[in-house]
Amino acid sequence: MVGLNFSCFHNSYTNVSEQLLETDLVGEWKITEDSIKFLTAENICCPDKEIKLTLFNNKTFELKNMPSCWTSDFENCEMTSFNYKGTWSIYKREKSTRLHLNEKDNVQSKTYAVPFIKRTNTIQIVFGVSDPDDGREIYLSK
Repeated sequence: MVGLNFSCFHNSYTNVSEQLLETDLVGEWKITEDSIKFLTAENICCPDKEIKLTLFNNKTFELKNMPSCWTSDFENCEMTSFNYKGTWSIYKREKSTRLHLNEKDNVQSKTYAVPFIKRTNTIQIVFGVSDPDDGREIYLSK
């Protein structure tokens, strides 16, 4: 029996350790094809909506159509998505570089740290979905 595996479970990649220039990061980061297949196969989110992160020159961002279970470790992904807005910055620590997404509303402020990785010889941003112990991830590429 031959089966297809569309999962994005801790695929092989390396953390980006070199200095990234903010000017190189500005622009649209779109979901990869293997991540779309994974989300569809797992019934996590909305295959008819494009997941996209836009980093603007003025250090603000828009994250569109992100699965609802991205911000909650143990929430069930039930084909729902949300949009996020805020400011962004780069944080380099030891052997990894992370993108900090700072979201503020009238009540609270939240910061999400997502790593830059090298996968398939391309710099990408990796987002965990659902329980982090499951290692379920999706990738955005510029």
